[in-house]
Amino acid sequence: MPPLTPLIDLLSSDSEGPFAINSSTDYEDVGYYIELLSVVLSDVDSYVDDEHKAPQVDTGLKKIGKEKPLQIVLHHLGLIHSKIGALTTFMHIFKCVDFLQVDTRAAHLDRSKTKAALQRLSMRVYYQRMAALNSGDGPSNLLSWMVTTG
Repeated sequence: MPPLTPLIDLLSSDSEGPFAINSSTDYEDVGYYIELLSVVLSDVDSYVDDEHKAPQVDTGLKKIGKEKPLQIVLHHLGLIHSKIGALTTFMHIFKCVDFLQVDTRAAHLDRSKTKAALQRLSMRVYYQRMAALNSGDGPSNLLSWMVTTG
């Protein structure tokens, strides 16, 4: 299980790195990086176990304060998701201001796919984290539940 601190650094870089969103971003590549990130974050239960053992991380951000590493990852995934939408809106407004009548429907499928992958990953990590936090000491899978109740 890789540590989350370097991952948080990658996700929080605004101007460079694989998750930086700007006018020259290749959204197909970002989508591939998100798929890789999904594999890295596949063992949410272990990260939640580590959350209980590790001290809180001071992020220096007022909004999220002292949070658990998975919460910080989720926060940054949400920021990246919102940047993709904001950049698309800004570019559309810019085109309208220049009086370019361009029909952009279905022109940005790579952005839409990347945003969808980000949302899927965020939702999966969020709900797996919540399930791990709420599971307590009970059975962790169907087989162990059947053994304890049968």
